Amino acid sequence: MGSDINFYYNNSAGVGALLDRENRSMAVLSRQKKIPGIVASVCVGLAFSSPASLAEFDRGQALYENHCMECHESWAHTRDGRHVTSLDVLRKRVAAWSIHTGLGWSDDEVDDITDYLNRQFYQLTR
Repeated sequence: MGSDINFYYNNSAGVGALLDRENRSMAVLSRQKKIPGIVASVCVGLAFSSPASLAEFDRGQALYENHCMECHESWAHTRDGRHVTSLDVLRKRVAAWSIHTGLGWSDDEVDDITDYLNRQFYQLTR
């Protein structure tokens, strides 16, 4: 550190520059000391998160809300004269829109969206 003091004084930076450097170093060290605590908190939170909260996640709903709701609000599924009359027809429409929009959903994703739409709007039997 002695060479640092000489460097700062020889470059006319004065004591303020040295203190600024030390304050920056302390701030970095302070942040570095906090990181393990933050990581530990996240890990503990994940470890103790209930399976119910994980089970509450509905991938079909998430996919629908992120990719379909922009154009297909609830009225699209509840209007008079709708063409969906069976789960098979509903699944085919979801799969067709996946292709039409270029999303390329997997069969599982199409099934999840179909199940979500059926629970939410259609209540069709298998």
